[in-house]
Amino acid sequence: MTGQRTTPLERRRETLRTRAAAAAAGQAKVTSLDEQLETNSAASREHEANLRAALETVSGLKKAIKDAEKQRAKLRAARKNARRAQAKAHQRASTAEAKYDRALLADLVRREKDRDLTKHTSTKAPAAPIIPTPPPAPTPPPAPAAALPPAQSTAALADPPAPVAQNGTAPATPARATRARSNASRSTSRARASVNNS
Repeated sequence: MTGQRTTPLERRRETLRTRAAAAAAGQAKVTSLDEQLETNSAASREHEANLRAALETVSGLKKAIKDAEKQRAKLRAARKNARRAQAKAHQRASTAEAKYDRALLADLVRREKDRDLTKHTSTKAPAAPIIPTPPPAPTPPPAPAAALPPAQSTAALADPPAPVAQNGTAPATPARATRARSNASRSTSRARASVNNS
């Protein structure tokens, strides 16, 4: 017996199985490809979204760069003005400090001067006022001894006795000598007047 013959039904069955398996494999491949396409589409959509976000970011960054340039220009101008104002303020502060130093020095000098004057004035007794000595009166020429009475002539020509101090010596002071000469002059004048009246 060389082999079994297959009936047409069996051949059709085998053909059906083979073709069904091929169809199933094809369907599986199609399903896999559909899944891959969906994944690819999802990835593409995600990349497009990221690209849009990136483009928006790039646009925002470009705008931020332009704004930063404008802000930098404003800041440089403000820094220039601030430096100028700071230099003026420093100069005014230096001037004010110099004026304050001069005022403080003047105040210190004035207080030290007042204190020094007060100190030396309080410790020393006030000096007695200097009274100028009047010039001596001119002595008239002596009258003749015969024209004057003996007592008045002697009194007029003689100097008055000088006051005697406690130690027995007469102090010779310019004021007392001047008074003595004045008294002698007055005595001589009175003597002459009495002679003329007699």
